Amino acid sequence: MLITRDTHKARVRDAFLALAEQAGQPMSASRAARLTRQFKKGNLEVEFAQLMLSLEVARIVQDPELGPVIDYQDETGETATNRLLAEDLAKVVLR
Repeated sequence: MLITRDTHKARVRDAFLALAEQAGQPMSASRAARLTRQFKKGNLEVEFAQLMLSLEVARIVQDPELGPVIDYQDETGETATNRLLAEDLAKVVLR
């Protein structure tokens, strides 16, 4: 079913709840209602994109071939990435 801004708000809310459940990130009814109001106003691009990305990541992690690769955590890489992000943040704050 295609969801547009003209879709009845109950259907939009139910779609948000279903997407969140599929992504493994259940949400409360009040959050779904808030997202629905924002969607109907056209102010939801970022949160909707994050939800869709979470759904895609959940699908990939469940894939028997891709899941182990995506789920693997490289501590050295994580440490290096966090240091770079901290340095970038420090540069922005110290300007």
